[in-house]
Amino acid sequence: MKTIILYYSSHHGNTRKIVQAAEAAIDTDILDITSPMAEKADLSEYDRIGIASGIYAGSFHPDLIEYIKKHMPRGKEVFLMYTCTADMPHYINRMLRVLEGADAKVIGRFRCRGLNTFGPFGVLGGAAKGHPDVHDLMSAADFVRNLKSDGSILTSQKKQKK
Repeated sequence: MKTIILYYSSHHGNTRKIVQAAEAAIDTDILDITSPMAEKADLSEYDRIGIASGIYAGSFHPDLIEYIKKHMPRGKEVFLMYTCTADMPHYINRMLRVLEGADAKVIGRFRCRGLNTFGPFGVLGGAAKGHPDVHDLMSAADFVRNLKSDGSILTSQKKQKK
Protein backbone atom coordinates (compact mmCIF):
# COMPACT_ATOMS: atom_id res chain seq x y z
CA MET A 1 0.00 0.00 0.00
CA LYS A 2 1.59 3.28 -1.12
CA THR A 3 1.38 5.92 1.63
CA ILE A 4 2.28 9.59 2.00
CA ILE A 5 2.03 11.85 5.03
CA LEU A 6 1.36 15.52 4.31
CA TYR A 7 2.27 17.82 7.15
CA TYR A 8 2.58 21.38 8.39
CA SER A 9 4.96 21.95 11.29
CA SER A 10 6.26 25.23 12.65
CA HIS A 11 7.22 26.75 16.01
CA HIS A 12 8.86 23.80 17.83
CA GLY A 13 8.65 21.09 15.14
CA ASN A 14 6.31 18.93 17.24
CA THR A 15 4.41 17.60 14.24
CA ARG A 16 7.56 17.01 12.21
CA LYS A 17 8.84 14.79 15.06
CA ILE A 18 5.78 12.52 15.02
CA VAL A 19 5.82 12.38 11.21
CA GLN A 20 9.48 11.36 11.25
CA ALA A 21 8.67 8.63 13.81
CA ALA A 22 5.94 7.38 11.47
CA GLU A 23 8.31 7.50 8.50
CA ALA A 24 10.84 5.38 10.41
CA ALA A 25 8.14 2.83 11.30
CA ILE A 26 6.58 2.19 7.88
CA ASP A 27 7.39 2.57 4.21
CA THR A 28 5.97 6.03 3.55
CA ASP A 29 6.77 9.26 1.80
CA ILE A 30 6.48 12.50 3.73
CA LEU A 31 5.81 15.96 2.33
CA ASP A 32 6.02 19.31 4.09
CA ILE A 33 3.24 21.24 2.35
CA THR A 34 5.31 24.46 2.60
CA SER A 35 8.06 23.00 0.39
CA PRO A 36 8.25 23.96 -3.30
CA MET A 37 7.64 20.29 -4.24
CA ALA A 38 4.21 20.31 -2.59
CA GLU A 39 2.43 22.09 -5.43
CA LYS A 40 3.72 19.51 -7.92
CA ALA A 41 2.87 16.42 -5.86
CA ASP A 42 0.53 13.91 -7.48
CA LEU A 43 -1.46 12.50 -4.57
CA SER A 44 -3.56 10.29 -6.84
CA GLU A 45 -0.72 7.75 -6.97
CA TYR A 46 -1.10 7.04 -3.23
CA ASP A 47 -3.52 4.54 -1.69
CA ARG A 48 -3.36 6.08 1.79
CA ILE A 49 -2.75 9.70 2.82
CA GLY A 50 -1.76 10.86 6.28
CA ILE A 51 -2.46 14.45 7.28
CA ALA A 52 -0.49 15.91 10.18
CA SER A 53 -0.49 19.29 11.90
CA GLY A 54 -0.21 21.03 15.19
CA ILE A 55 -3.39 22.69 16.39
CA TYR A 56 -3.57 26.40 15.62
CA ALA A 57 -6.47 28.35 17.14
CA GLY A 58 -8.50 25.18 17.60
CA SER A 59 -7.94 23.55 14.20
CA PHE A 60 -5.40 22.03 11.84
CA HIS A 61 -3.27 24.80 10.33
CA PRO A 62 -5.26 26.83 7.76
CA ASP A 63 -2.56 26.39 5.08
CA LEU A 64 -2.84 22.60 5.41
CA ILE A 65 -6.63 22.75 5.23
CA GLU A 66 -6.43 24.82 2.04
CA TYR A 67 -3.83 22.45 0.59
CA ILE A 68 -6.12 19.47 1.25
CA LYS A 69 -9.10 21.28 -0.30
CA LYS A 70 -7.07 21.93 -3.45
CA HIS A 71 -5.10 18.68 -3.82
CA MET A 72 -6.95 15.80 -2.13
CA PRO A 73 -8.03 13.14 -4.62
CA ARG A 74 -11.49 11.66 -4.07
CA GLY A 75 -12.09 8.43 -2.22
CA LYS A 76 -8.73 7.94 -0.51
CA GLU A 77 -8.01 6.27 2.82
CA VAL A 78 -6.84 8.95 5.23
CA PHE A 79 -5.41 9.07 8.73
CA LEU A 80 -4.90 12.12 10.92
CA MET A 81 -2.02 12.93 13.24
CA TYR A 82 -1.88 16.02 15.41
CA THR A 83 -0.12 17.60 18.35
CA CYS A 84 -1.76 19.93 20.83
CA THR A 85 -1.63 21.01 24.43
CA ALA A 86 -5.06 19.73 25.44
CA ASP A 87 -7.20 16.76 24.44
CA MET A 88 -10.02 18.51 22.60
CA PRO A 89 -11.57 16.11 20.03
CA HIS A 90 -13.41 18.91 18.22
CA TYR A 91 -10.06 20.27 16.99
CA ILE A 92 -10.26 17.90 14.02
CA ASN A 93 -13.83 18.74 12.98
CA ARG A 94 -12.92 21.30 10.32
CA MET A 95 -10.50 18.86 8.67
CA LEU A 96 -13.08 16.06 8.88
CA ARG A 97 -15.59 18.24 6.99
CA VAL A 98 -13.03 18.91 4.25
CA LEU A 99 -12.27 15.19 3.98
CA GLU A 100 -15.96 14.34 3.87
CA GLY A 101 -16.22 16.61 0.82
CA ALA A 102 -13.51 14.52 -0.86
CA ASP A 103 -15.26 11.22 -0.02
CA ALA A 104 -12.22 10.24 2.07
CA LYS A 105 -12.37 7.25 4.38
CA VAL A 106 -10.80 8.24 7.71
CA ILE A 107 -9.19 5.08 9.10
CA GLY A 108 -7.38 6.48 12.13
CA ARG A 109 -6.58 9.42 14.38
CA PHE A 110 -3.48 10.01 16.47
CA ARG A 111 -3.00 12.80 18.99
CA CYS A 112 -0.24 13.56 21.42
CA ARG A 113 0.74 16.54 23.46
CA GLY A 114 3.14 19.08 22.01
CA LEU A 115 5.09 21.97 23.53
CA ASN A 116 3.09 25.18 23.23
CA THR A 117 4.64 28.59 23.87
CA PHE A 118 2.01 30.64 22.04
CA GLY A 119 0.41 33.62 23.80
CA PRO A 120 0.05 33.24 27.55
CA PHE A 121 1.76 29.83 27.50
CA GLY A 122 5.00 31.58 26.49
CA VAL A 123 4.83 33.91 29.47
CA LEU A 124 4.45 30.87 31.70
CA GLY A 125 7.38 29.07 30.08
CA GLY A 126 5.27 26.82 27.88
CA ALA A 127 2.66 24.10 28.25
CA ALA A 128 3.28 20.38 27.64
CA LYS A 129 7.02 20.81 28.11
CA GLY A 130 9.05 17.89 26.83
CA HIS A 131 6.38 16.69 24.41
CA PRO A 132 6.35 14.97 22.11
CA ASP A 133 8.60 12.72 24.17
CA VAL A 134 10.03 9.29 23.39
CA HIS A 135 6.79 7.60 24.46
CA ASP A 136 4.75 9.86 22.17
CA LEU A 137 7.06 9.04 19.26
CA MET A 138 6.83 5.31 19.94
CA SER A 139 3.03 5.65 20.08
CA ALA A 140 3.03 7.47 16.72
CA ALA A 141 5.10 4.66 15.20
CA ASP A 142 2.76 2.01 16.67
CA PHE A 143 -0.25 3.92 15.39
CA VAL A 144 0.87 3.89 11.74
CA ARG A 145 2.02 0.26 11.95
CA ASN A 146 -1.44 -0.79 13.14
CA LEU A 147 -3.64 1.12 10.67
CA LYS A 148 -6.32 -1.07 9.15
CA SER A 149 -8.57 -0.71 6.12
CA ASP A 150 -11.48 -2.71 7.52
CA GLY A 151 -13.71 0.24 8.36
CA SER A 152 -12.81 0.42 12.03
CA ILE A 153 -11.32 3.71 13.15
CA LEU A 154 -8.14 3.39 15.14
CA THR A 155 -7.76 6.17 17.67
CA SER A 156 -4.65 6.73 19.71
CA GLN A 157 -5.21 9.42 22.29
CA LYS A 158 -3.76 8.00 25.47
CA LYS A 159 -4.10 10.10 28.58
CA GLN A 160 -0.59 11.29 29.21
CA LYS A 161 1.17 12.61 32.28
CA LYS A 162 2.08 16.27 32.29
